Amino acid sequence: MTNSNDAKRVQDEKSTKLHRAEKRPQFRARAAYHEAGHAVAAVALSIQVESISLHPDKRRGTREWYSEARTTFKQGENMYGDEAVMILLAGAAAQRRHAPFSRFTAMGDYEKAEALVFYGVKAEAAAHALFQKRWDWLAAETSKLIEANWSVIDAVARHLLAEGRLAVLK
Repeated sequence: MTNSNDAKRVQDEKSTKLHRAEKRPQFRARAAYHEAGHAVAAVALSIQVESISLHPDKRRGTREWYSEARTTFKQGENMYGDEAVMILLAGAAAQRRHAPFSRFTAMGDYEKAEALVFYGVKAEAAAHALFQKRWDWLAAETSKLIEANWSVIDAVARHLLAEGRLAVLK
């Protein structure tokens, strides 16, 4: 059990980290480009987006300050095929295009995308090699999609940075 001094120390550490994060606008910009990448890729692949939001997760008080940023898709959209993988990869690809030396890796998005591509084939080497080719193709197509739509991604990210939210993309 922690005493009140330990609890206060932990809270002070979180507040200090959050304060440092708030003074680093590049974290907010990276999150904006990341979410814009997801949303614009979705629209380019004919998936309707209800909204994009850029709200900080102040509970965490870490570098991942914008873990509450979200792209919300219209209910009923199929998010299981190659399009879903490309949308998941598009966030990190757009962020990398905006900030090439960013250390943020979007591991959650990569894990979800890998699960869609490699589900059940990790054990068999021959099957894994075929699915690796598919993964590489999807990653390359995602990069092309980001480059082809960069001006739109940039505009959406700038809007997010100014307003914090964007509703209904078609």
